[in-house]
Amino acid sequence: MVTIFIIIALAAILGLALIVWRKLPYLRRLSVEDNSPVKFWREMAPELSGVGSRVNWNKIGGSFSAEFEKIIRRLNVIALKISNLSTRVLNKMKRPPRPLKALKPIVEIEVEKKPDLEKLKREEQETIMSIAKEPRNIELYKKLGQTYIEMGNMADARETFSVAHGIDPEDEEVGRLLEKTKKHL
Repeated sequence: MVTIFIIIALAAILGLALIVWRKLPYLRRLSVEDNSPVKFWREMAPELSGVGSRVNWNKIGGSFSAEFEKIIRRLNVIALKISNLSTRVLNKMKRPPRPLKALKPIVEIEVEKKPDLEKLKREEQETIMSIAKEPRNIELYKKLGQTYIEMGNMADARETFSVAHGIDPEDEEVGRLLEKTKKHL
């Protein structure tokens, strides 16, 4: 598209250069006294000398001003539309985002943490061995009871906490854990 305009412009410049080149011998023959700018242009392009007198300038001036006014109004409308669009975009950017509605899950999947039974069995055996060495240590009974709870063995957990409660009835944590295991049975 742009190359077409460049080609047309070059052709126009070449045409003008050809016209001037053909008029140069005539211009050289003119005397210096006859070099007024008006006369020069009349002789250079005689077909354009009468254009100004043949044109109805009142009609052209009126239609030109009307068309110019239409163009200005259209440009004003376009500028207002762009301004409104940018204002709406800025207002959307300033507003906090609307909270998203919670979607109902199609299928509820609960992932439960499965205890590692091998590890819990080893921990149970180690804690039982430690209790055999120190039978009056309440912390070991608490640890064993928690291990039983993680394994899901509430009966053994209740029994372990009741033994610990028998050793130290004043310990509130053991009492609370004992009540918790009794509720689950």
